[in-house]
Amino acid sequence: MTGGGRALARVAAVVCLYWLLALGLAWRAGAFDGTWGADPDEASHFLNGVMVFDYAGAGFPGHPLRYAEKYYEHYPKIGLGHWPPLFAVVEAAWFMVVPVSYASALVLVNLLAAGVAALIWWMGWRGLGMPAWLAGAAGLVWLLLPLVRQYSVVFMAEMLLTLCVTAAVLAFARGSVAFGWWAGLALLTKGTAIALAPLPVMAALFGGDWGLLRKRWIWGSALLVLLLAAAWYAKAPGARHERVAPYGGLRFLPRRGPETFRAVGANLGPGLGLAAAAGMVAAWRKRRENRLLLVLLAFLPAHLGLRMAVGAWEARHLVMVFPALLLLAAYALQQAHGRGWTGRVLLVVVGAATLWHVGSRWPVRAGTAGFTEAAAALSGAGRILIAGTVPAEGALICAVALGDGGLRPLRVVERGTKVLMESDFLGWRERLLVRDAGEAGRVLREHEVDGVVVDRAGDRAYVGFVRAYVERAGEEWERRGEYGGRAEVWVRKGLKGLK
Repeated sequence: MTGGGRALARVAAVVCLYWLLALGLAWRAGAFDGTWGADPDEASHFLNGVMVFDYAGAGFPGHPLRYAEKYYEHYPKIGLGHWPPLFAVVEAAWFMVVPVSYASALVLVNLLAAGVAALIWWMGWRGLGMPAWLAGAAGLVWLLLPLVRQYSVVFMAEMLLTLCVTAAVLAFARGSVAFGWWAGLALLTKGTAIALAPLPVMAALFGGDWGLLRKRWIWGSALLVLLLAAAWYAKAPGARHERVAPYGGLRFLPRRGPETFRAVGANLGPGLGLAAAAGMVAAWRKRRENRLLLVLLAFLPAHLGLRMAVGAWEARHLVMVFPALLLLAAYALQQAHGRGWTGRVLLVVVGAATLWHVGSRWPVRAGTAGFTEAAAALSGAGRILIAGTVPAEGALICAVALGDGGLRPLRVVERGTKVLMESDFLGWRERLLVRDAGEAGRVLREHEVDGVVVDRAGDRAYVGFVRAYVERAGEEWERRGEYGGRAEVWVRKGLKGLK
């Protein structure tokens, strides 16, 4: 085997080891128990990929926007446009080799998390000259961070985004035009990848080398980003988050400083947090000798500065900054390890404190049990209404779409939060469209609904109206059962099948 082949085999082995660990952690957290709705956006991300998979499987029939509009009429949780397409495309490609299911989607998320861990190991070992065991430990800790574990057990885009952003940081440190490639892919994953935009300026400022901004690879990278992502953000409906901007546009938010420090501290813990701070000091002294150290330092204010100025910058967006912080912490421990037995003792203390910290903060995965069974109990119903919480709506829509299999899009699901009430984009400023059970029944008849799922955890008034209507209209509706302690299924009597 050649040197390149051996290196590739070693990387593949490391990725597999991290992947097995990530899957074990996800299993331990209950990620594969069949429940949905751990995050309100989870169903949209999942269905985006299923839709792209179905569109490709059907031979790309017609204009993609028309296909998406038709798909949305059946399964109204599609979010392409609000989110860029790369995560959906990666998911669709994954489903071409594995079964289309929620469990296999979570396996993909954990593969992406393992890829980030392997990048951390590689950057520490080859980029910063760490012992392989220390670099490997940094990758291990990444998988154990509470925020990383939280977003390794829900189907969200954070892991793909972090993989692309971390690869972009590595490419920048190498002075490669691949920086533009990875930055463009990051922007095609989520708009928060704009945190990479200030990186060249911050690197030039910290390194005292403004000539960096005249390098051909910098401008080549900028051109590549434009070629990859500009058309999407210029043309795709909702791509610039126009509907979210009123809630979280550009404005200085002083509270974000303390919030950020608390969130970082809650994940790293005191030992690793202090090590990261020491790593920043040590890296500053060596920033002109090692480009990777310079870029890691420059990425922190580039990312955190935007967090201070963008209202919609949530705590989960910090996931992509933790690889840099872990590498800086490991760099500090590397320096301490080389200074005799005191440094080794410090390394053991920080390691033990970190394991205690992450081990005592095990994220509890929320979910909405029973909706897969509810979808199966709706066999024969062609138009279904779900009355309940937003996660419950997503859980049922996903379960119905999976049940439709190769016939997708087939059945139609109506969301109670859309046809029985209305609200703004974030679900605020709600207004009921029905005033009692009779009006709820009128809406069900107008939409030709022949199957109803009532989420017993739903606390909005219209949920009670729907339940009261189907209970009173005994001559028209029959109860098929209750599943997972919350999903109650009703169907019209004499149901004749799909329409």
